[in-house]
Amino acid sequence: QLGLVLNPDDWFIERADIPEAGTSERIIMSNVRCTEEDHDITECRAERLPHIENSCDHNQDVGLRCYEPHWAGVRLGVLAERTDLQYITVEKAGLLDYTTNEFKPAVQVDLYHHSFDSVRVVDNVQDGLGVVYADIYSGTTNIVRNSEFSNNRGSGVAFKQLGLKITGSTIENNKIAGVRLGVLAERTDLQYITVEKAGLLDYTTNEFKPAVQVDLYHHSFDSVRVVDNVQDGLGVVYADIYSGTTNIVRNSEFSNNR
Repeated sequence: QLGLVLNPDDWFIERADIPEAGTSERIIMSNVRCTEEDHDITECRAERLPHIENSCDHNQDVGLRCYEPHWAGVRLGVLAERTDLQYITVEKAGLLDYTTNEFKPAVQVDLYHHSFDSVRVVDNVQDGLGVVYADIYSGTTNIVRNSEFSNNRGSGVAFKQLGLKITGSTIENNKIAGVRLGVLAERTDLQYITVEKAGLLDYTTNEFKPAVQVDLYHHSFDSVRVVDNVQDGLGVVYADIYSGTTNIVRNSEFSNNR
């Protein structure tokens, strides 16, 4: 009704954080009960004036944090030809997918066989760059170079299955993680990138996540700086010791992490 959307990962406001505006106003509805079919809160079942004098007070207020709707950002589908993105900025993007109740990445690549150079993906609602699959057989180089992924409310870069090279890029101030590699991620070479000021509180475990989280390690990190983060710099859950590849971190820095 207000033209706003609810972020399933960031919607609840603690009682102490509810703005003072409205906490002294007259209560006009109590015991509000809406169903999935209701589209107007004023028409939901509820107790109304003048029958709520002793029903509730402002100590029972509930706070909801709503987001302004954002544009979808950029999506490269499975059938997209190889694309070279250069010198573009993607910001304030992230569309709510009502089928999954999740926000989409600002730049979503369904099948990565592209080249990103000097791309800025900043200040977005969810992940900056999200990759589903990568074309690891085409012979092309799947590369991101000289780019920035910062101040996104999800992760800077997130992928489930990928053969990707990131070089000369900055990844910082993202809310969840700088880089998130899923269990199905293909071997990835990270080079010359910086990840800083990352780490999200996981409310299910009440612990902060690492700045770079790798669910299954069979990658190569070279000249990577992971500094000034809220929790661990690099966190590895499992390592692939049977693939025949070298799981290696070289010439890198992990410092000033809490």
